[in-house]
Amino acid sequence: MSHEALIKATCQSVFNVKESEVQMVERLMGGMSNYTYVINVKDTLYTFRIPGKNAEKFVDREVEKYHIELIESLELNNDTVYLDTDTGIKIAKYIKGKPLHELSPHDHLEEAALALKKIHNSSIHSRYDYAPFERLTKYEDYNKEFNHKHSERYYNAKNTLLSYQNFLDTF
Repeated sequence: MSHEALIKATCQSVFNVKESEVQMVERLMGGMSNYTYVINVKDTLYTFRIPGKNAEKFVDREVEKYHIELIESLELNNDTVYLDTDTGIKIAKYIKGKPLHELSPHDHLEEAALALKKIHNSSIHSRYDYAPFERLTKYEDYNKEFNHKHSERYYNAKNTLLSYQNFLDTF
């Protein structure tokens, strides 16, 4: 089934609309393991995520759903309208903006700090550990399956991250 057919069929069911009431607006580029589209349903814009090949290796959809629900009260995430943990299809309210990879991190440090402060000052605690260093090793092992070679830029970023490991492991 084509992505457009999948989007229209899913939206017909989720929103109880006719196929003609679902329009594809654009595909968002970027992302590592998904296809993300902006769609219009009854004059409201949404993002529609379709997992790509091997996406399940990077995201446990049950854990994702748990975290979406966990932080909902903080209002830091766009509203998820639909999430199928079996297929990974996700529909959420669209927020206009630029993808992170197109932004300069220094232009948004204050906003990022405020969001992190809101999370850390909340009483919300996940039952899951993100385990960034173990996760990094797991992801690198996946890359080995495909004989992927990292760039020097990757190794520089990795070494910077690893330089903080002793500090981060104290939390």
